[in-house]
Amino acid sequence: MKHANKPMDIAEAIRVLASLDYRSSELSEYLARIASAVSRLLETDWSVVTLSETPGYDRILASSKDIGDAMNATYSLHGTVTERVIDSGRPLCVGDTTSTSESGTLPEGYLAYVGLPLTTSEGKTIGTICSFDTQPRRFDDETIQVASLFSERAATAIELFSSFRRLESFNARLEQEVRERTEELRRTHEQLVHKERLAAIGEFASMIVHEVRTPLSTMQMALEFFEKNDLDERASKRRSLALRESRRLAGLLKEILLYANPGNGHLECVNLRALVEEILATLRASSDGTFGNIRVSLAEAQLQVRANADKLRQVIINLLSNACEASPAREPVHLAIGPVDDSESVRLCVRNVTTGDPPDTERILEPFYTTKSSGTGLGLPIVKRIVDALKGEFSIQQDENGEVRAEVTLPCLAL
Repeated sequence: MKHANKPMDIAEAIRVLASLDYRSSELSEYLARIASAVSRLLETDWSVVTLSETPGYDRILASSKDIGDAMNATYSLHGTVTERVIDSGRPLCVGDTTSTSESGTLPEGYLAYVGLPLTTSEGKTIGTICSFDTQPRRFDDETIQVASLFSERAATAIELFSSFRRLESFNARLEQEVRERTEELRRTHEQLVHKERLAAIGEFASMIVHEVRTPLSTMQMALEFFEKNDLDERASKRRSLALRESRRLAGLLKEILLYANPGNGHLECVNLRALVEEILATLRASSDGTFGNIRVSLAEAQLQVRANADKLRQVIINLLSNACEASPAREPVHLAIGPVDDSESVRLCVRNVTTGDPPDTERILEPFYTTKSSGTGLGLPIVKRIVDALKGEFSIQQDENGEVRAEVTLPCLAL
């Protein structure tokens, strides 16, 4: 028998067509069944289903026989019979290529050809069903019409598969976007809750401070009055301790009020370089050497920001104090000021090395959270509140080598 598969008459072809059931996940198997059915119907040696995704090229999606690596490979259509089918969008029959060369070339060793266009519902030809035979053949119109029904089924399946893949891709993008937006909303909600909680803490603390300050001031005045009196050694020590603690408490109340209402104060044009130089000179002159290991790197540009100089001074002093206290003896603390890449912002960075554990980044900026035995837990939260009020950004991180980076970014005034 010439053909490996049993020939198919038109009645059987109609039954096969009726039994074809395409499902989106079975495209290759479905198209292979169509290719085999067309070969049996036309009694040809070989049939393939091709897809032309790129103009001038096509690739084989299914074959009636095993073609190995040729499956899914891309081929040029130039000068081939398949090119004529795709360009015309109509069936093409070539009974014998030895008698005509106008139809185009066939694969080597084949003489007869039937090409059926795969046409979408919008009338676009997206590929072909090509049948080849090694012997010259005659193809009757009725058989070609029935074979065209198979090409319609193949085109519909490919179109549905493409729509299914586009829908899958769209759903994946939509799901990703929903996840991103959900995460964004979650973060925004957490930030709002956090800000409301901190504002409530600040408001409550402010109320307590106002209630405590007046009696505390009265006690301080009394203790200071008794400083003028001569007391015995034991009473003098108690008086000094009480006075020292009252002053410490007064300082704490001042910090709490500053956290509760950082405000902007009087805004002015502040030259950061000049401000830092002034602060360093004051700290080095008035301290016991605590600030002697600060290494400074200042930009040559006269970077200007709109801020309250006193509040900005407090930010810088707080950051330098924290860094110097956390650093081992004789370990340098680095202070750098320079423009950010976009040149519309200025960055102040304080770096130091510490042997302590990495900070709890989720709590370190919360008021009253501290790992120091004598700390108030308000230094960094006050820095954060002041920077936020100036429309800037503040962050603090510690890497695996123990280097702590505290960064303040502020909008830069154009000169």
